[in-house]
Amino acid sequence: MNVLSIPKLFAKEGDTRVSQLRARLDDFYARENYPAFHGANDQGPFWQPIKAIVAQHLANRNGSNDKLRILEIGVGCTNFANFLGELRQEVEFHVQDITDRNVEYLNSQADHVHIMPITSLSGSYDIIFATFVWEHITNPRQCLDHLLLLTGIGCSLILASPRYDFPFYISPSSRHLAKWQQVAIGCWIAWKRLVTLITRSPQFLIHLEPAILHMPWFCDADAVHWVSFWDLKLYLRGKYDLKQIPLSLQGYYGQIWETFCLLFVEIRKL
Repeated sequence: MNVLSIPKLFAKEGDTRVSQLRARLDDFYARENYPAFHGANDQGPFWQPIKAIVAQHLANRNGSNDKLRILEIGVGCTNFANFLGELRQEVEFHVQDITDRNVEYLNSQADHVHIMPITSLSGSYDIIFATFVWEHITNPRQCLDHLLLLTGIGCSLILASPRYDFPFYISPSSRHLAKWQQVAIGCWIAWKRLVTLITRSPQFLIHLEPAILHMPWFCDADAVHWVSFWDLKLYLRGKYDLKQIPLSLQGYYGQIWETFCLLFVEIRKL
């Protein structure tokens, strides 16, 4: 692979190569020993602010006895229902995933289990959230549009994921490539992010050859959507309020990671 072939490693949704990638990834999640399926997962540092948003929504019900409808997408073996603690009884908890490998466990945790693509979901929700799922989606525009249809005015869509728009910070899914190739990708991605900011046109880039297709799994080897905060901000501008959720991580490294390498946002319709 030479420098000129770098752009061919990326595409936008709708490209036939992206559809082929989705099929390969779905086959991996259905068959392989994916670590997220090993046992109940816990995203406590991220779930704590989400729990606070749940409590806020419950407090704003104005005397309604209706349960708060919450949907978690790409759940794996989520433990969020237990994390809610005393709030669980006031919530109708739905979960979504693309594989039925964990359906027995999920049936014990959720009120409703949806094994289907995100874009096949129906109904309405007060809160929809995903923790470290957004980077694994190959049709981010379509999914974003659909999830926003499932939330009304005053409702919350919450996304937590790595972001790859800090100059030369690239996804671990490129680690199977030679160092010079990674440097070349870093330069090309930095240029594409600059183009996005200049043209005000979001791109939602999809990495077509992630490491997971070439070597054993490691964290974010399957991060195919190279998430950009600016893609999201520009796509939603004028129609939705995009608010960053603070984590207040400790230490120099934690503050840099939270500021430049992490997407953790709440989206509400204006």
